[in-house]
Amino acid sequence: MHEAERGKYLQLGCNYFQNKHANYTSSLRIYKTQNRSFSSSMFVRVLANGEKHDRKWLMYSESTGCVFCYVCKLFSNANSRESKFVKGGFSDWKKATESITSHENSKEHKDCLIIWISRTSATNLIDKELATTIQNETRYWTEILNRVLAVIRFLAERGLAFRGKNEVVGASNNGNYLGALELIAQFDPFLEKHLQMHANKGRGHVSYLSKTICEEFIKILAAKVFTTILSEIKEAKYFGLIVDSTPDLSHIDQLTIVMRYCLKGSIIERFLCFIPIYSHTGESLSTEVLNLLENNSIDICDCRAQTYDNASNMSGKYNGCQALIKEKNELAYYVPCVAHSLNLIGECSVDSCFYAINFFSFLQKLYAFFSASTHRWDVLMQYTTTSVKNLSATRWSCRYDAVSTLKNNFDCVYNALNKLSSNEDENAVTRNKAKSLQDKMVKLETAIMLVLWYRVLQRFDAVSRYLQKVNIDLVSAKNMLKSLAEFIRTLRNDFDDIEECAKKLSNNIIQHYTAETKRKIIKKYPDASQNEMNTAVASRDSFRTSTFLIIIDKLYVEIEKRSVAYNHIASLFGFLTKLHILDVEELRDNITTVIETYSQDFDEGLFDEMKAFISLLKISFHEIPHPPELLKWMLLQDITEVFPNVYILLRIYLTIPVTNCEGERSFSKLAYIKNKYRTSMDELRLSSLALLCIESELTRKIDFSDVIHTFAQEKARKKAL
Repeated sequence: MHEAERGKYLQLGCNYFQNKHANYTSSLRIYKTQNRSFSSSMFVRVLANGEKHDRKWLMYSESTGCVFCYVCKLFSNANSRESKFVKGGFSDWKKATESITSHENSKEHKDCLIIWISRTSATNLIDKELATTIQNETRYWTEILNRVLAVIRFLAERGLAFRGKNEVVGASNNGNYLGALELIAQFDPFLEKHLQMHANKGRGHVSYLSKTICEEFIKILAAKVFTTILSEIKEAKYFGLIVDSTPDLSHIDQLTIVMRYCLKGSIIERFLCFIPIYSHTGESLSTEVLNLLENNSIDICDCRAQTYDNASNMSGKYNGCQALIKEKNELAYYVPCVAHSLNLIGECSVDSCFYAINFFSFLQKLYAFFSASTHRWDVLMQYTTTSVKNLSATRWSCRYDAVSTLKNNFDCVYNALNKLSSNEDENAVTRNKAKSLQDKMVKLETAIMLVLWYRVLQRFDAVSRYLQKVNIDLVSAKNMLKSLAEFIRTLRNDFDDIEECAKKLSNNIIQHYTAETKRKIIKKYPDASQNEMNTAVASRDSFRTSTFLIIIDKLYVEIEKRSVAYNHIASLFGFLTKLHILDVEELRDNITTVIETYSQDFDEGLFDEMKAFISLLKISFHEIPHPPELLKWMLLQDITEVFPNVYILLRIYLTIPVTNCEGERSFSKLAYIKNKYRTSMDELRLSSLALLCIESELTRKIDFSDVIHTFAQEKARKKAL
């Protein structure tokens, strides 16, 4: 064998020729009535003491059905070439163990083995210097790429821009990526030397600092995070869908996909990607979602719930996205976003009453008046350190900030308006607007609305914040809406208290209703005071019935109406929140309903399991925890194998999303990443940066050595023949 040919086989290595996972049918030999063939166990040598060692030298040939000795074929002398393991191949399986053992114990085989070890040892290679050079080069570039990756990860997980106007190292406008490397180089002599040797050398000179390399690493990092999320979803099995859309600054509608699932006792909501959409029909949206799941081998049959806003293209019973997905999987129940429903409840109640519309319009005008001028804002800041707030267009409960700020700083705002309206140095328009707002502000009706909405929105804001938690479950969310409805109902009897608080809000508040000065007295009484009293009573009752009670009743009715959407799932899983008071018959009825609904997920043993599980809970706890805590406790106690059906039940229930807040949060990152200076980025880069930023927890866990290995494989130009 020529040395060049031998060197090629040495470079390929013994593993290349072993065929360990081949089909051994061609090795079949017939011995009278017995059939024998080669077995993969022959690749392992068992010593007298029971220890096992791989026979790296043994090769199986699929074409001949024989085995050969790798080292003997390469290095054996002329006398040894007559051995069956070198010439022709060995295939006597009746005496296979004895023959293979005899060959590996032979002097000729051991001599060849020693030569092979010597030739493949890094310290004895002919090209030793070349190998050492390659190792040093590999180590050098690995150190450089570790620093590059650290900078890319730092910028990506914070949603910061990478590139500047140029790619010149040392320039003041070369962007955050090169700027961060320059900053590190000030304290890192190794990187500083690299920049001096390789930066700004132009095309064709390898430096691994270019934007092309940066973009490749962004793609690889995002792929690692995406793969991790997919593996988590498949491990969790059951999942819930959260979908929403919004236009970005380049006027492209971005569909956000978020998955909710239970893994290792924790409820997790993960962002997957943004998908550009060009049609808003339910059919188009459902197709995009289903294609994404199919392309990533996620089975839609494992979906147990879907949560969207209340838009008709998403929530429609017949052609909405949720209805079309339910055609693929009838167990993918639709849950309207509870937080979005809360916003709609507030909007409907405001729209039902003129005074409510007028009040919030006044709050917005107050903010617009002060924020439109730095001078007016400065006057306001002379009286208070808390500024008036803008009304949120999307999160209705955030109006609590605007209402509470005005209530707590009523006199300060009034004094600022008074100063602007009475100052003759101000222009006429400013004085007129300030006077108009001042007069509106001191009306008793405005003060009552301020106190009323302060109490209502304080509860709305608290409930909204509670509903936005990831580990919230649907029954707890429905109970929170129920408690909110009860609070609103009790406000019906609190008009006297609210009116009294409004009158005491400030000394500047007018102590009578506006209608008292406008109402015409039709019936005259001899006593003038009686006329005034009747007018006051009529004005008060009119405001109470036509404004106060309408707002309260509308709020209560809307909460009750929108809570109905959650009754079905609450009836399925509600018993999990009251295990401590369930009797056996109630438990049996609930378990029967669950088994009938999820016939493919449970068996009849669920009822007996649940009875035993409740008994264990009563022994272990004074008060039985809520389902999220129960799931964690089961894993902590390692009892999931004892109660497998209960474990599945808790996972399915907690997989059901309550709100699409995680989708809304992804839009916040979208606006941050694709801002007015970065509108030209393509969709792949946008989704990659968004994934690294939103799922920063996973981004920080990425192993750089794995990323560099993937990068090296993708960049390799030499292929084994």
